[in-house]
Amino acid sequence: MAYYPFNPTNFLGDVSGKLGPLTSPSLPTSQTSGPWTNSNSALFVQASSQYLKLPAMTLPDPFTVCHWYYITTGMTRLWNRLWDFGTDFQKNQVLSYMLDSSNHLRVAVYSGANGNSFYGPGSEATALVNNGLAETNTWCHICLGTNGRRFVLWKNDVLLIDDATGLSAARTVLSMANNYIGADQGLSAYWGGAFDEFRIYNRLLTNSEVSAVYNFRGDTNTSTMALSCSPTCSGTGVDGRCTPTGTPVCCAPGQYFVEGTSTACQPCPAGTYAPDGSATACTACGPGTLSAAGAAACAGVPAGSVALNPVLPPGVETQYALGPNAYAVYTFLAGGTITFPQAV
Repeated sequence: MAYYPFNPTNFLGDVSGKLGPLTSPSLPTSQTSGPWTNSNSALFVQASSQYLKLPAMTLPDPFTVCHWYYITTGMTRLWNRLWDFGTDFQKNQVLSYMLDSSNHLRVAVYSGANGNSFYGPGSEATALVNNGLAETNTWCHICLGTNGRRFVLWKNDVLLIDDATGLSAARTVLSMANNYIGADQGLSAYWGGAFDEFRIYNRLLTNSEVSAVYNFRGDTNTSTMALSCSPTCSGTGVDGRCTPTGTPVCCAPGQYFVEGTSTACQPCPAGTYAPDGSATACTACGPGTLSAAGAAACAGVPAGSVALNPVLPPGVETQYALGPNAYAVYTFLAGGTITFPQAV
């Protein structure tokens, strides 16, 4: 549904091309550090009331949200939101937030005009998630999802909760207008720290898929996260990987299947690749590499050559002027010159 890697040259962009870009009058800043070497992230200064707003969306059932988060020293802990999706306080929203006194992460799921609880015991409608989820000055990764009454939560690739009847009832599909990263429905309870690799999926991920997301260490301009391909069809359109006749589809390496619109696998455009049959979009080649159409991997540029990206296929993000997404090779000859098709 959405993927926000917080690329420095496309900081607010949804590189999945599905939900849309982030907005905010009080933007966090891009920082050249993150969960792994050479990654970038979004830095939120709590005292500056910084947050990000996602476009209005219909949150399906099932769904999964995954992201990295970081808590800075000195952050005030008073129900501060990691993210808050909804229409109003305790109405049609799914949210996670900090508990100030215990420094633990709580998760709440609500549905209905009166804030009826669909997760957790007691009137608070919250699930207390312990196990050190609120470490300071440490990058942590969580994935949270529901499917019917089932509630599942992973931290750092470890399954913490898998409750088949965690929700008091299977919630309805929710149309949400106010969706925030780092703030609540009242634009308060601001976050102090950082986020990276914020992803929303329109299905409940498996343990192996969460592991793939957690262990991903790709380019900052990667367009999607390839997951295992095991579609099932009941009628048409289930998992977005079914033909009009209800036939499950897995693609060959170098191909992808557009969720909800494809009727057959499509070759990846030049300058991108797909390593297996699970892709619903193709991944852009990294700096110094290139690919032809339909490639399962990108190849290194030959010695004495430079890879450029003159005109990219629609939907392929350009992050650097020189290197990624390349499908043209220009060779330097001894004593010769070269004319570049664009500034580098």
